[in-house]
Amino acid sequence: MVNVLFFCMALLVFMMGASVFSFLNVVAYRSVKKESYIKGRSYCPECGHELAAKDLIPVISFITLAGKCRYCKKPIPVRDTIFEIVGGLLLLATLIKAVTDANFDLYTADNAAYCKLISRVVVMFLFFSMLDVVSLIDMAIMEIKNRHVAIVFAIAVAAVFVMPEITLAERVIGAFSVSIPMLVIALIIPGGFGGGDIKFMIPVGFMLGFKLALTGFFFAILGGGIYGVFLLATKRADKKSHFAFGPFLCLGMTISLLFGGRILNAYFGMFRI
Repeated sequence: MVNVLFFCMALLVFMMGASVFSFLNVVAYRSVKKESYIKGRSYCPECGHELAAKDLIPVISFITLAGKCRYCKKPIPVRDTIFEIVGGLLLLATLIKAVTDANFDLYTADNAAYCKLISRVVVMFLFFSMLDVVSLIDMAIMEIKNRHVAIVFAIAVAAVFVMPEITLAERVIGAFSVSIPMLVIALIIPGGFGGGDIKFMIPVGFMLGFKLALTGFFFAILGGGIYGVFLLATKRADKKSHFAFGPFLCLGMTISLLFGGRILNAYFGMFRI
């Protein structure tokens, strides 16, 4: 009975995360097209037909419709469904991490403990949500908008109160530990990094602190490097080509926030540091 209850709770959390990321798919798509994402019903990007509620259930609608629009039978972009799944898994992972980090007991915790836990989950998931929006828009137009940088900064300020294990000094150093090296590289190698990437890493570094920011940057460089080699090997680009680096920054920072502490402990443990 307990296992069934936990499964239902996990499914509910997953669908909540998937629903948020489904909406963010719309936000990113309409932002690129300079359309309002507040007004107007969702519609098929191929035929323009307004979608019914049964067409908008995250992940499930894609499966029941066999990946095709109900009205024009054109393929539904699979990327949208992938991001919905990512959103569901991220909310689950965020909740598990928050519970684990706080040694939270679901049965004995008081109301204050529950409020702290929920606040931590909300701030972390808001951060992941903005990384999702930044990734989608950067992939589409290779631009990180200033308003999204500002929103991430607001989330980072909120994190000061709900993630006190990262000190203010670590956050301030983190704001410049990645952005300054990126700026230097961009000045030495024109086009090495975009201005949006550099500005973006200031609030992200403040959010994570220098340890996790540098760890995330390592994974971003690793992922971007592998992707670059793939493009060159498949002749889809040459050495002068550019690609959006924002999604790799977002991926690296996501990995770092969720698993960076364990990764660093394991790494330094190998050298008994």
